[in-house]
Amino acid sequence: MHTPSIRYFLLQTVVSFIPILAIWVYTIDTGFLAGMDMISAGHWMGYAIVFGVILSAVGLWGLFQMILKSLFPDAYEDSISFHKFHLLCGGFGCLMCAVFFVQFQITVSWLFAGPILITYYLYQKCLRVEQQ
Repeated sequence: MHTPSIRYFLLQTVVSFIPILAIWVYTIDTGFLAGMDMISAGHWMGYAIVFGVILSAVGLWGLFQMILKSLFPDAYEDSISFHKFHLLCGGFGCLMCAVFFVQFQITVSWLFAGPILITYYLYQKCLRVEQQ
């Protein structure tokens, strides 16, 4: 990548990555507490919430690795498509948190579509950069 395109990509990444990280931190804080409370009360939904938070963490790690791979292509030998499994885990975890934790409240559940769309956009952009 040329220097202006690296700066533009970094700006897009930071603007896209901060909301995902903020939602994940919020979900970690409240999701684990609510999930553990539900598990101790005997509800099966608590396991789904905790599992969704863990899957979201795997997806966030995959997104971070994908961004590092696109910024430093020579430092990592695996391709960006290698992180597809991690990103799918993150999307599935995000959907699980939306279904079981938010329970389809329209005012809050639209926030969970954002990380999935942003990750898909960054994934497609990184694939284009890798193919050049």
